[in-house]
Amino acid sequence: NGERLLQINLQICASNGTLQPGKLTTSFDFPIRGVLAIMIFLAGLFGCVLWQKDNEAGIFQTVTGNYRHITKLVYIVIPTLFFALSSFVTLMLSDTSASLGKEAGGMVLYVLAILIFDLILLGITRTSKTMSACIPILLLCCIVFCPIFIDVGMYFAPARHIQKIFLPYHYMNFF
Repeated sequence: NGERLLQINLQICASNGTLQPGKLTTSFDFPIRGVLAIMIFLAGLFGCVLWQKDNEAGIFQTVTGNYRHITKLVYIVIPTLFFALSSFVTLMLSDTSASLGKEAGGMVLYVLAILIFDLILLGITRTSKTMSACIPILLLCCIVFCPIFIDVGMYFAPARHIQKIFLPYHYMNFF
């Protein structure tokens, strides 16, 4: 089967060394939803860095009032939406998606959550260097604490609470 990443076949032996009838099969499916969730999250973070770099370069000096806030939104939304749309198509084509409506609704909510998270992060980090330093930390924490490859919360009780800080965790639990 082309969908299997890893397959383990176990045979059970009796106490006298003879093989027992029957076979246990364990398989591991590639965690495509989790990887795509992190990619969408990463796209929003890079949009923040690009906005901060352009802001530091003085590109928005002539932009005043609400238009400056709109530029923040545009810089975050464009890469996030492109990754979200390509992820949506990927999930549909790979036959790992939920129903079309649930998948679309979940993706819209996830993009909105990323937008809010990124705007808060922009308020906290004032320079592009600080934001760039946050990206690897956030990415590593998402990979470790979100149940993409392994659910750390099953083995380390405090991780169950730490998981809830990261947006990909909530997106994956939506399904």
